[in-house]
Amino acid sequence: KHASEQPKSNIDLKKGQKITVRKAIHALIVKSANDAAVVLGEAISGDRRKFIGLMNKTAKKLNMKNTNFQNAHGLHHEKQYTTARDMAKLASALKKDFPKYYHLFSMTSFVYRGKEIKGHNRVLKRYEWADGLKTGYVNASGFNLATSTKKPEGNLVAIVMGAQTARIRDDHMINLLDNAY
Repeated sequence: KHASEQPKSNIDLKKGQKITVRKAIHALIVKSANDAAVVLGEAISGDRRKFIGLMNKTAKKLNMKNTNFQNAHGLHHEKQYTTARDMAKLASALKKDFPKYYHLFSMTSFVYRGKEIKGHNRVLKRYEWADGLKTGYVNASGFNLATSTKKPEGNLVAIVMGAQTARIRDDHMINLLDNAY
């Protein structure tokens, strides 16, 4: 029920509807589906509060010193905050600790209920060495993006937060990556 009440972006889940874990993960990664985030959090921990506690415990383990989660989907909450450095720690941990599943973060679309759902991560298509990660948008902070790359010279993780548009965010990310290499 709570998941079905989440604002867009979502995949329009209804109370009592079932979704596979795989499809919920695809929806979360590709579409930033807030309803899928809530469903997954509740499935993992039994309820929202316990999942938020788990998120914060994991953040501490990753030495994310300037992060406090208050919800599963990342939408604005007055007590929720993070930094680009902390998001880079999280992105790096995803890549290092879950190599078997990391390829999912390179998805740009998925099929749900017979319909192709496209994502917002255009850097995956625009930047030859980008191998994954995640977009985000929050009214209070703007357009955000975590990107990882794999190139013969080395792997990078970069974070852009607070861009005014998706295009500005993407252009800034590509510029950051080019300058870093």
